[in-house]
Amino acid sequence: MQYDKADQQNCPRRVVFYGRVSTELEAQISALKNQMNWYLELAEHHPNWTVVGQYADEGISGTGMKTRPSFMKMLRDARKKKFDLIVTREVSRFARNTVDTLVTTRELKQYGVEVYFVNDDIWTMQSIPGVIDAESGYANGTCGADADYKTVCKGNTGFRETVRVEYDPGQVSLDALLLAYFYVID
Repeated sequence: MQYDKADQQNCPRRVVFYGRVSTELEAQISALKNQMNWYLELAEHHPNWTVVGQYADEGISGTGMKTRPSFMKMLRDARKKKFDLIVTREVSRFARNTVDTLVTTRELKQYGVEVYFVNDDIWTMQSIPGVIDAESGYANGTCGADADYKTVCKGNTGFRETVRVEYDPGQVSLDALLLAYFYVID
């Protein structure tokens, strides 16, 4: 079945919001309250959304998912099918680690839960016709095959994040894929 962004945006959705700030400074806590108010204002423009919850982590880095209690509760609730759409402001609020983001959004998709990254205009169940599979990882490093995000971020391994895309060139060109890729990461 082909994903239709307009249909998906307009169908009834049970929605939750996820917000995060990485420090407990007063300004950051205020920013978190502003994030949550911003989501509520956004929901007013989507009459098909029924807001069923909010999840927020205060003073916690986005580099590790397991250290964010609200994020982990949100994932448990997703497995229980309590909602079908997570709305977050941008990819970096969801996770700082590309691999974690991809693995988690793929897991959520198995439960019928989509993530909408508002500022990036990414709906995770939207696909590019002709893309068969995509996988992220690391390449060209020196610390062996056990590279993980924290190790790579230290900057002394030589690893770089990579993406492998399997696609049908009869349906989508490499130029179109690169344009979509750079649009998303810009």
